[in-house]
Amino acid sequence: MTSEKRDETIQQDIESIDYVEGYDVSLALDSVDKPHVSYAGTNCLRYAKKTDTGWKTKTVESSDSSMGKENSLAIDSSDNPHVSYEGNSEDSIFIVKYAKRLNNTWNTETVEERDSVCPCLALDSSDKSHISFMDYENLLLKYATWTGEKWNIQTIDPTRGAGLYSSLVLDSGDDAHILYLKPIKNNEVIKYATWTGDMWAIEKIDEGTKIGFFNKIVLDSADKPHIMYRKENTIKYGKLIENNWDIETIDALDINENRYIEDLALDSMDRPYIIYQDKNLDINIAKKIDNEWIIKTVANCNVNGSRIKIDTDDFLHVTYIDDDASCLKYVKMKITDEKEDPNKPLDVIGTLQKGSIDLSWSAPSYNGGSAITDFNVYRGTNSTNIGFLASVPAQETYYQDQDVYDNHTYFYYVTAVNAIGESKPSDIVSVTYIEEPPDIDGDGVVDANDAFPDDPSASIDSDKDGHPDGWNPGETVDNSTTGLTLDAFPNDSDEWNL
Repeated sequence: MTSEKRDETIQQDIESIDYVEGYDVSLALDSVDKPHVSYAGTNCLRYAKKTDTGWKTKTVESSDSSMGKENSLAIDSSDNPHVSYEGNSEDSIFIVKYAKRLNNTWNTETVEERDSVCPCLALDSSDKSHISFMDYENLLLKYATWTGEKWNIQTIDPTRGAGLYSSLVLDSGDDAHILYLKPIKNNEVIKYATWTGDMWAIEKIDEGTKIGFFNKIVLDSADKPHIMYRKENTIKYGKLIENNWDIETIDALDINENRYIEDLALDSMDRPYIIYQDKNLDINIAKKIDNEWIIKTVANCNVNGSRIKIDTDDFLHVTYIDDDASCLKYVKMKITDEKEDPNKPLDVIGTLQKGSIDLSWSAPSYNGGSAITDFNVYRGTNSTNIGFLASVPAQETYYQDQDVYDNHTYFYYVTAVNAIGESKPSDIVSVTYIEEPPDIDGDGVVDANDAFPDDPSASIDSDKDGHPDGWNPGETVDNSTTGLTLDAFPNDSDEWNL
């Protein structure tokens, strides 16, 4: 069942990332939910990431012929991007390639020398890369794993024709789950392969004509697979329940059969979201609640690739290529069906002062559809025993705790309150109160809060890259006792100099 476009939506402005004749986009979120995008330009693979000062773009690899198609992006535990993609060589039209950025430098290599297409990348718990792809020379589904020294490649499905449009995900035990297409004469079959620990288990999910373009598989919080694929100009959505696939046809989505841009993601409650384009060229997101799909339109344009990811606060991150404007675009949004508790407050900081511990924080990214009324401050003497301390009006995002004792460590968190209820706790911060806190360099900023405690000329380094945001009052570069140089990009740890 699909509803009309009724919903409550919080949507930021649509942002233009890069003006490019682009296609085949991939989207990933890092450890702080910042978006990263890979995409194919004209004979090149491009990469973009969002920083506090805006989007930064870079060409990863370029060629005289096709480069960057079918790219798949993943972010490791250190927030380094990895990309698999189709490239080319002197001997092959398409080969599977892989790129990784370390220390702001991209390193590229070939995974499979022979003709190969449709790579999909996932990283395991040790940040090792896994890639599913189709060996186009022999028409087989293959699987490449980085051992730390080389690529180990094995055949998953030995039946000829298997492996088109593969989608790969790893579960909590690093076992692979792959959804893919296998054409058979005038028919196509959607198949599912998973590693059981000692063998590949393969099963057929569905078959028919015009089936299996741009498949997607994701795992829920219990490691159960959810899938999406196209069949005869409709979108199919399904999930595995007690070893049986529950597949439904989403008839009312009215998809544009000439555009293959679908993607699937799950929120924190394991509810599915599907992005697609309809016949009116609307880019829509369908969210399933119980047995009803709620639909929201993001934009209207001809599209050449789109992706969706959901962050820890259940905000949707969407990127797509606007063909009409020749532009890669991005938007962050949230679709709600009812008012709810707000998200937790952000950026809680505890600062040691003479006579107090000062707390500051930022308002939550989402207020739950109802205005924030208060912030509650909690305190304890250990991280597992924290109790209510004070309530602060919504317009204030700070609190001064003067009831503190010398050489005692205090643990704090903050919650947000609206008319519906109270948010989850913020991240916990701890501060040790010292009656006479040291200030070694004598700049008036106690050492605990001074990014440069041995240099009186500066004290603030927002991105923690070793270069100050600015000079302390009355100070200049000439007064720096440790040879400091100012940061031209104070909110970007990757760069500091123009």
